[in-house]
Amino acid sequence: MYKKLFVMLFFSIFILNDVFRIGFGEGSFFHFINVLLLIFGVLYFAWGVKKNRIRPIFLYFVISFCLLMLIQIPLTTTVGKVLNLGMISSTYLVPLLILTVKLSKDEASELLGSFLKYFNFFCVLLVIVGLLDYVTNASIQLFLANTYFQGTAVANYINGEHIWGVYRYYSLIGMPLTITKYYLLFYSLNHIYAKQEKFLMKPAVIMIVSLIGVLLSGSKTGIILILFLILFASHNKRFKFGFYLFVAVALWGFTLTPIYQNIVKERFEQGVQSGDLSTGRNQVVEALFNSNVESPGFFVGKGINYSREVVANLHVTNIFNFEYPILMMPYDYGILCTFIFYSLLFIFPIILLLKKRNFFILVHFLVMSLMVNNNNGLATIATDYTAQFVLVLVLLLNMGKQKSEKKIANKVALSKTA
Repeated sequence: MYKKLFVMLFFSIFILNDVFRIGFGEGSFFHFINVLLLIFGVLYFAWGVKKNRIRPIFLYFVISFCLLMLIQIPLTTTVGKVLNLGMISSTYLVPLLILTVKLSKDEASELLGSFLKYFNFFCVLLVIVGLLDYVTNASIQLFLANTYFQGTAVANYINGEHIWGVYRYYSLIGMPLTITKYYLLFYSLNHIYAKQEKFLMKPAVIMIVSLIGVLLSGSKTGIILILFLILFASHNKRFKFGFYLFVAVALWGFTLTPIYQNIVKERFEQGVQSGDLSTGRNQVVEALFNSNVESPGFFVGKGINYSREVVANLHVTNIFNFEYPILMMPYDYGILCTFIFYSLLFIFPIILLLKKRNFFILVHFLVMSLMVNNNNGLATIATDYTAQFVLVLVLLLNMGKQKSEKKIANKVALSKTA
């Protein structure tokens, strides 16, 4: 049962995500609340309870987080309390309940294999569409802006960047930073699975697809992180010299392509000229520490999106958000809530991976953590950003250090019969 539930969670979180659900109407109930996630997430948690698979310390922290979040529902008056409860449940509460479920090494490895069969196909398809969009001067995303996303914030972003002559890949499933995240996950998860079992695709194909996906997104942070993964966190047992030679040639080739010249190089040059590679993020942080703005509350914050009001009072030109979740969440939900959240998603996983001495997965996890903490996704209500990270985290925390026990047992059995 858990396999089917996990696959349904994958489709509801990664494919039918919050950006895709804009098709139900921006700001509508089914846009803001991932109903499928609520259903399948609760069933998955119930399966974990029935099978006695719950991590107690995780559950205690999740219950504490839930109580603190529920207390704060009356603080937000921009939407109804029922819708507010639904958004908080879909964004945080149910995903964190999913995180409490423990799997065996073999179950986690098997689920990762199933996850990748769908995710790999989707990522390859996504990059093909992206290349077609790029060579046709953004015709596909402009079509979406004028049809599927018409009258929405996504359409404004697409049309605005096209007018300014900027190309970044927007699609049905998200904006450029979402595309970046998908291809970093694509690279990491394929190499983690290869270390446990085997490659499901040729390593060269994984690298090329990942590079193109990140390049199309135009993310400066994404470029740095994918290069780090390729150079220092790839699973290659044999032919290491040949692999690094191929990587060097491939990277040199990519620097000659129009995608690199017109998207990545241009964005890096703009950042260097402005003296800020963070696209304004660091300016608002500097303004915060140099201001007399109120400090966030300890037990509770001042409600959903209050951090945006704090940024507005800092009067930084063209910056409307902190972007960094660790700064946004204390103002919205309080320091204690933020501490619990970061303990569950980052501190506890690091401790567990260190205890297992699973350094390969730890490196990939740290790269993923840098990516998700470099934008406002984790702190933005009514999105599937946290749920996506949690679903991946469930797999990473339950993976073994070496190949799965089932595969080792099969090898031993074969050697005995030989």
